[in-house]
Amino acid sequence: MLTHNFIPAHRNSDNEIGMYDLVSNTFFTNAGTGEFIAGPVVYF
Repeated sequence: MLTHNFIPAHRNSDNEIGMYDLVSNTFFTNAGTGEFIAGPVVYF
């Protein structure tokens, strides 16, 4: 059973970069040191 399915994401409400879990529909920011940095936008 799949417990997490993360994809890189950009939250529009506050421009936060993080990971979105498709299984739990939850947005995660970096809880460690530093911060996530956005790369190029990919449309599919």
